[in-house]
Amino acid sequence: MRRIATLLAGLIVAPALAQVPWPDDFTNPRPAEGDLLLPMPCGGTMAFRAVETPAGPGALDDRPVTLGTTDPAGGVAEFARREAVSGPFSAEGQEGSSRYWIGKYEVTRDQYAAVMEPRCPTPSAAGRLPAASLSWFDAVAFTQRYTTWLLRNAAARLPQADGTPAFVRLPTEEEWEYAARGGAAVAELDFLARTFPMPDGTSRYAW
Repeated sequence: MRRIATLLAGLIVAPALAQVPWPDDFTNPRPAEGDLLLPMPCGGTMAFRAVETPAGPGALDDRPVTLGTTDPAGGVAEFARREAVSGPFSAEGQEGSSRYWIGKYEVTRDQYAAVMEPRCPTPSAAGRLPAASLSWFDAVAFTQRYTTWLLRNAAARLPQADGTPAFVRLPTEEEWEYAARGGAAVAELDFLARTFPMPDGTSRYAW
């Protein structure tokens, strides 16, 4: 299942919030400074990471970026192309900045069950694995139910854009690739490279 991105409201009520939070070993996030932590039904939590989209030159606020690859093996659909991304949210105290929020981790089986099932799951090691083998419709239904639950139970904790609270949806292909490549946090050459920067060597990041 693709990670859930920025903060399509749904109509189905998710389970009520449990009084006892999940143990640290059976929940993600592992938050870093600046992460957005939102509660979930059944005592869970979901972490979102800010993706900065500084405006490019010109009248539009969108950030122009080159996505895709120049490798012919990628096929026509994945060939390098010019796109634009823009976040609807402003960073506090940073006038003119924009950002969107993207799920920092894969949605786990327990997180998915907490939103979609009528009864709360018992946190387990297996429940920490990513929720896989889901259809696009399953993923969209998850975002709708989670949004509905947040608006009813934690609306004050949602970021706002022009007074409108955020909602959960799937990322667009452009938002996903921009974030996965490092966005504005990396240099242009690193952004266009085939792999992300690995100053500590490949063994630090790959098995």
